[in-house]
Amino acid sequence: MLKRILILPLLIVSLQAQMGITINGGMFMSSPTGDGSDDMDALLAPTFGVSYAVGPVVTGAQYYSLGSTIDVSGMTSETTLNYLGLYAMYPLALGPVTLGAGAMYGQPMGGNMKVEGGYLDFDIDVEAGDMDSDLGVVINVNYPVTDAIGIGVGLIYGLGDVEHMTLGGGVSYSL
Repeated sequence: MLKRILILPLLIVSLQAQMGITINGGMFMSSPTGDGSDDMDALLAPTFGVSYAVGPVVTGAQYYSLGSTIDVSGMTSETTLNYLGLYAMYPLALGPVTLGAGAMYGQPMGGNMKVEGGYLDFDIDVEAGDMDSDLGVVINVNYPVTDAIGIGVGLIYGLGDVEHMTLGGGVSYSL
């Protein structure tokens, strides 16, 4: 069965900087999609990463979290699953805007589940081995504000087992 992850985090890889290292950071909102997700709310989480141009390709690593919160009958549950995304993109300059497309692999890094309310109050660590990897197609749009600073959005169409929609934005800085 094909499931998907739709992510618009800040994969602000500052593709306008074709040389050197670029760092990025910001916030995004992750919410589950698919069966049983109607009662779940979005999870707001930070994301950050680093990229480097290797010839015509931009490669990088991005820390991100997927998850959700749910509040039913006075009981609250929050699940956070952390990943380290490794990606490679090919940039294409379209005027001042740079469009990048490529692939991303999300390595599980563990997570956390908290439940509170009623007679329940517990906190469970999620081991990386209990999580599924992410694999997706990446599309990124970046606009240079200056020679070193860029803003942008990205999309990952996930080909893995986790169904999420994540929206966000942020800023990148080229060293």
